[in-house]
Amino acid sequence: MNKKTDIPSKGGKVRISEEVVARIAYFAAKETEGVSDIPATFPTYLMGMVKKGSAKGVSVKALEDGSLRIDVCISVQYGTVIPTVSRKIQEAVISSVKSMTGLTVSVVNVHVSSVIFDD
Repeated sequence: MNKKTDIPSKGGKVRISEEVVARIAYFAAKETEGVSDIPATFPTYLMGMVKKGSAKGVSVKALEDGSLRIDVCISVQYGTVIPTVSRKIQEAVISSVKSMTGLTVSVVNVHVSSVIFDD
């Protein structure tokens, strides 16, 4: 994830690494109620869908229109209403990335890879 996104600024330009955006998205998703874990890597069956080199269960891709597509892979607690937690993750990621970077996120795909049962 070495690609960087340039943001025009009055005094020059600001360059933000996709890895920074991925970390922001990671923490926004991780803090969402119902999320048990964010796996270190995407499961094999998702690797064709996400950007190569993605780490920490978050993939960021700059789109042609200047916005971002973010994929987040999560594990949920048993009993979690998956569509509800997924919507909350989407909202949290979009809000956090926008407020911290000013960048527009057009798509947040949430991939639920497992359910965690507490004993």
